Amino acid sequence: MAKVGIIGAGPGGLAAALLLANRGFEVEVFEKENKIGGRNSYIKEEGYTFDIGPTFFMMPFILERIFQETGRNLNDYVDLKLLEPYYQLVFKDGKRFYPSRNRDRVKDSIAKISPDDASGFDLYMKDNKKKMDRTLPALQRGYHKFYHLLSKEVLNLLPVLRPWESLWDNLNKYFSDDRVKLGFTFQSKYLGMSPYNCPSLFSILPYTEYKWGVYHVMGGLHKLTKAMADVTRELGGKIKLNKEVAEIDIVNKKPMVCILKMGIIKSSTR
Repeated sequence: MAKVGIIGAGPGGLAAALLLANRGFEVEVFEKENKIGGRNSYIKEEGYTFDIGPTFFMMPFILERIFQETGRNLNDYVDLKLLEPYYQLVFKDGKRFYPSRNRDRVKDSIAKISPDDASGFDLYMKDNKKKMDRTLPALQRGYHKFYHLLSKEVLNLLPVLRPWESLWDNLNKYFSDDRVKLGFTFQSKYLGMSPYNCPSLFSILPYTEYKWGVYHVMGGLHKLTKAMADVTRELGGKIKLNKEVAEIDIVNKKPMVCILKMGIIKSSTR
């Protein structure tokens, strides 16, 4: 079976590594840092461990499917705890909003801020379910050429996603109180964007929280990448730390070898 070199031992690199190793490829992962994780890494100080990247884990079914493909159960490797409530938002007037997977609790929380807005939550969930059902299949396919983005499947999503509309304007359909709208738009900051400029298609971000929940990984989110690395090694894959790739040698328009910063040719790729 052909060798495969993967650059970076972050979540994406490790997901590719364990899936390819499971399919029989000889996998080597090259990570320039002295530990795995990428943006999901961690630091240790005075006996404490701190995640340096995300703090929430959402849509766990995606990683569960990856583990299932290798005949493994994600829950055998990590301990996930559904948060209830997910978190609390505190506004300057002292009002608090408590997002939850329990819809009645969410509506009750909204009503305590703006009674007239509580009924808008059901419509918000209904509309965004339609959006997610249409969008998720498109997100799970590859787009290897620019013109793939102009496919009929993608173009048919435009009236649903409405990328010309801002997230804030989209929320006007469901809520009138600015505090409530902030509770459903602050997730745009995950993308480094303002809700006033962020495209409305990202209304599915808070929807994913209410649909599938928000989880804490006991021990920290870096335990997820550790689990992925463990499975990669169990399947025969190798993870090389302190190995920075400086160049990829291209032969006949195909990447063939990774050249490390120290000038050592390491891994043939296919």
